[in-house]
Amino acid sequence: MKYTILLLILVVSITACTSSEPTPLEVMQECEVDEDCVYADNTCCDFVFSENIYAVNKMYKDEYMAQGPECDPNPECLLMDATPQDPPFCRDNVCLFEYPYD
Repeated sequence: MKYTILLLILVVSITACTSSEPTPLEVMQECEVDEDCVYADNTCCDFVFSENIYAVNKMYKDEYMAQGPECDPNPECLLMDATPQDPPFCRDNVCLFEYPYD
C-alpha cells in the first residue's frame, strides 16, 4: 500500500513538472513598471501588421515569440515596420501601448 501511494505521488509530480501549457497572454502582459514592457510579434513577418503587435513583459518575450507558427527560415515579408514609435507602458499592472493609426 505504501509503495502504491509513493508511486502515485511520483507520477503526479512528474506529470506536473512536464506540463507544457503555454503561458496565457494575460499573464505575459503583467507588469509593475514601464521598463517591464516590450513589443512582441509572434508572426512570421515580425512587426509588419499592427494587429499582430502586443506589449508583453520582457521576461515573456521569447516565450511569446515562440508561440507563433512555424515559419520559413527566409519568409517573403513586406519591408515595412509597424512598430509604434512610442514605447509600451505599464498601466494598472498591464503592459499596453497606443497605436496612433488604429
